[in-house]
Amino acid sequence: MSNVRLQSEDLRRAIADDALSLHYMPQVHVSEGRLDGVEGFVRWPHPALGLVGPADIIGLVAEGGMHADFDTWVISSAARELGRWRAAGVVVPVASVSVWSESLRTPGFADRVPELIRAAGTTPDAIELKCPRDSISDPSLAEPLRRIAAAGVRLATDATVEGDPDALRFDTLKIPPRVVGDLTGQADVARAIVAAAAQMGARTVAEGVETAEQQDALVALGCQIVQGYLYGPEVSAEEIAALVVRDERPS
Repeated sequence: MSNVRLQSEDLRRAIADDALSLHYMPQVHVSEGRLDGVEGFVRWPHPALGLVGPADIIGLVAEGGMHADFDTWVISSAARELGRWRAAGVVVPVASVSVWSESLRTPGFADRVPELIRAAGTTPDAIELKCPRDSISDPSLAEPLRRIAAAGVRLATDATVEGDPDALRFDTLKIPPRVVGDLTGQADVARAIVAAAAQMGARTVAEGVETAEQQDALVALGCQIVQGYLYGPEVSAEEIAALVVRDERPS
């Protein structure tokens, strides 16, 4: 077993050297049988420890206070890969990535987001930021997110959204895994999320879908877009491209 320990400074260098990678989970539109988007998750190909996953990376980001640098890399990388997919004729409607509260509070970060996306070779509406859960109630987060949205970048949340017309508007409402895993007991919660999304013209995406039974129950509740291990684990950008090309090939 390796005695190498993960260090925050090693991650800082990996960010600066563009040595991380994104793996993607497909978001599948069930009735239409097509890819509706992808969600990106960071992986770190560590020279001694192999492929390091999000759980370890998140701790190092917090420990090293590198939230804005990390999110800058994630957003830029997702935009670059989506631009490459589109240039190759691979239809990926949107790529979703999470963003830290600390990044949103960093002066100038919100205004850089659309610039990062354009500089990476795609349009702001191709990227969707999965927002922190407290962004709805915290003005220090809601205000920068409004500026980001005004520039055309999409927003997603798995927090409870009320019908307040002055509230932050989202393009995607997500049904979280805790609800998907207990649809018998929390069907009303899922149904309310679907209704809120319909009211604001947003799409609904269910996370953590692992079984066909869960998928069928979600469709019956009005949610047509799902992501989770029912369709396999996160895959590389190259595998996403191959998947879409295969799915669109005439039968």
